Order: sequence, then structure tokens, then C-alpha cells
Amino acid sequence: MQTESKVFPEVNIQNFLLLIDEWAADQDPLFKEIFYVQFLSELKNRGKAVLVITHDDRYFDLADRVIRLDYGQISVRN
Repeated sequence: MQTESKVFPEVNIQNFLLLIDEWAADQDPLFKEIFYVQFLSELKNRGKAVLVITHDDRYFDLADRVIRLDYGQISVRN
């Protein structure tokens, strides 16, 4: 059986939309970098829609769109 990910070969993701809420928050810095840069971009390349909820603004530039909620105000950046 072929898996969906080279970074995490044991992960076989069948869904089109993934919601990831603060998943990398408590990860070590190296794994956090792998998660945001490699794993999420690989999901995108496979046509998956990924909604990532995070406070880590170091990776906002990797997103196609950033929806920010700041003190009750919503802003969108494409």
C-alpha cells in the first residue's frame, strides 16, 4: 500500500480537508520546522486543503491565506 506522505510514511491521509489545531505547539524546534515546511507543503502538493490554527507567526508566510483573529477583529491576507 502506498502512503500519502514521505515525511511521515505511516500516515495515510484520505480526507480532502484537514483541520490541525495547535498541533506543533509543543514540538521541538526541528520537528516543528519539518511539520510546517515539509509535511504541510507535501499535503498541499497532494491537493489537500489544510486549515492550521497556530499562534506561531514564524510560519504565516508559508500559508496561501492567513485569517487572523486579533482582539475580536478578523483580517485576511492572501
